[in-house]
Amino acid sequence: MNQEPQRNQLRKEFDKPPTPELKPEIRHRYDPEKRLLPGRPTFGGGSATPPGKDKSASTQSVEQSRKTELEKQFSLEEHKFDEMQKRTLQRKKERLAEKQAPERFSIQHEKAEIGERIEQKSQITASNMLYRVSGQGAKDQDRLDALDRREKALDHEFSEGFSDFEKSQKDERLRFGEVIEFYRNEGELTISDRSHEKQRMNDHGHAQTMNRSEGRDGR
Repeated sequence: MNQEPQRNQLRKEFDKPPTPELKPEIRHRYDPEKRLLPGRPTFGGGSATPPGKDKSASTQSVEQSRKTELEKQFSLEEHKFDEMQKRTLQRKKERLAEKQAPERFSIQHEKAEIGERIEQKSQITASNMLYRVSGQGAKDQDRLDALDRREKALDHEFSEGFSDFEKSQKDERLRFGEVIEFYRNEGELTISDRSHEKQRMNDHGHAQTMNRSEGRDGR
């Protein structure tokens, strides 16, 4: 009599659905490296690039762009200086030629007269003989030789005057190159210093943000 109720009781216990096993709750500590930051994707796959690298690459890109623009400006200044010197040299040639022009014209005119006289005397035998015997032919030839020497002297004066001026322009070009090089170096250093200072400020701000976030996580 007592066995039957016990069997029924066991059967009821056996037929009960199993009690679900409760798994212990796992608490994950907040990882500050996984927090959402600018530049980190909020969803989707793929590896995220650390924000610091993006900022560093951006800073280098800006620095290089500024240096390239600076070099363009210096190249433009060098081109303008070269063109200015070309015009200056051309004006110097023109002034030297203008200065010598009256004397050169006089020489050419006198040589033309002597040449015309020699030509006329040579066409008539009697006149040619008188021309030679009188010594006028020798005088004209001496005068032609003197005029040729004076022309050569004028050529030398022109060449030497222009050469001296051209040398002074080369010296000026060297001084200009030294100034350009000085400002080029100063400009590049200034750009680099500003870029590094900006990078340090960005890194400092990033570090402060990290410290504040970690402080909140610790609390």
